[in-house]
Amino acid sequence: MTSLWLPHWPLQNNNFLTFGIILITGLIGGALAHRIPYLPRLSGFLLIGFFLGPGFINLFQHDLIQQAQPFVHVALALIVFELGRQLDLKSLRPGLVAISLAESALTFGLIYFILIKLGIPPLVSALAAAIGVSSSPAVVLLVMREYQASGDVTSRNLDLVALNNIFSFLIFTALQPAALQTGGHSLETAIGLPLYQMGIAIVQAYLVAKIMLFILHHLETTESGQFCLLVGTIIVSVGLSQLMNSTMLFTLLSLGIFSRNLDKQEKIIQVGLGHAQEAFYIIMFVIAGASLHLNAFLTYSLMGASFVVCRFIAKSSLIMGGSRLMGLNIRQGMGLSLTLIPMAGMAIGLLNQSTRFSAQIHDPLSAIVLSAIAVLEVIGPIVTVAGLKLAGEIERARF
Repeated sequence: MTSLWLPHWPLQNNNFLTFGIILITGLIGGALAHRIPYLPRLSGFLLIGFFLGPGFINLFQHDLIQQAQPFVHVALALIVFELGRQLDLKSLRPGLVAISLAESALTFGLIYFILIKLGIPPLVSALAAAIGVSSSPAVVLLVMREYQASGDVTSRNLDLVALNNIFSFLIFTALQPAALQTGGHSLETAIGLPLYQMGIAIVQAYLVAKIMLFILHHLETTESGQFCLLVGTIIVSVGLSQLMNSTMLFTLLSLGIFSRNLDKQEKIIQVGLGHAQEAFYIIMFVIAGASLHLNAFLTYSLMGASFVVCRFIAKSSLIMGGSRLMGLNIRQGMGLSLTLIPMAGMAIGLLNQSTRFSAQIHDPLSAIVLSAIAVLEVIGPIVTVAGLKLAGEIERARF
């Protein structure tokens, strides 16, 4: 007979335990990293996740990682929305847009060339190169916040990261029809699905931004009221993306851009999302660390290392070469190029879309990109700190 007052056996994990365990262990990892000069707390979140994840001692098993995905989605949505909010289309320098286009084209070209030389099929190489154009807003924003960075390099970086991710999404979308056809999809589906997902993301973001601004225009809201409205809008947008089968990251990036550039009366004030936002960020990076695929990196180490090197050469050479066109000196250009090294959120989002492709495309694409992410997630926060330090936009190695 089952007792009513004893717990069910075997004991089952739940989302509350998942949230608390990941948050506490992440805080411990961040605190340990903070004691080391030039090592941001973000690196501690990643490393503690890897140490406790399936790749090492396996305390964070795959079931727990899956249970944490809703928190990861919310954190990514907050970050991408915040990045989009930074992009003021009216004040974008033409020189910066030109450099971003050239840098994205060179990044795509170099990665594609080296992967072809290593024997990777052309379509897989092109899709991997498209993903390589993207940069990580999460790493950059969290490092900037921790070190209170500000200045020309910081503002240029946010614009470039947003443009990189837009270009990456557009190139990947343009390649999807060919990839979908290899998976047995009809020509109508191969062409229509990517167009639908991009179109519905833009329309959805525009309408949600207009509704949010309408509410702000007709209601007098306090800062706490705007906080609730922004968080509610972002979470609703995540839900709508899943409901409408659109791309969540591109939807939230577009929502941020629309909310900034349609806000003619500047109704949206700068509201910090505070400690609640920080908690989601910790969970996201601990899970990112636990999800690092060491086996994929070891198996595809040559492809992954070549991917990372070519990506760095392309981004650094164009950014440093065009630094004066962006109103920066060469030292600032060098610092800015380092802050574009991280790659994670958009790359993972695009990689998730490749599950619709055939195994001949998805499997090598996933292995190559994940092996590169394994490197870039670890070194990304460190080189971002170094870049901001080189540019003179942080005064100390830690705070």
